[in-house]
Amino acid sequence: MDSLFQYYSVDWLGMGATFFSLWWLGDKHWYGFAIGAVAALCWAVFGFLTHSSPATFANLVFLFLNIRGLMKWRGEAKLNKAG
Repeated sequence: MDSLFQYYSVDWLGMGATFFSLWWLGDKHWYGFAIGAVAALCWAVFGFLTHSSPATFANLVFLFLNIRGLMKWRGEAKLNKAG
């Protein structure tokens, strides 16, 4: 049972956030990017805890990409309202 929570549950949180992120992005909701950023941060922490530099690095890139996607989506929404 201890192995289920070995990494402070960041892996469980990352998994759940990833699922919700993909679901909401599939439904074209901007907050899918925000949840995706939370998921990427959880997975980056998990990579750090497991001493996996590639996992940590990849998820920091995913964090950046989710923030970028959120900013672009919100910017386009503002342009659509103005036009």
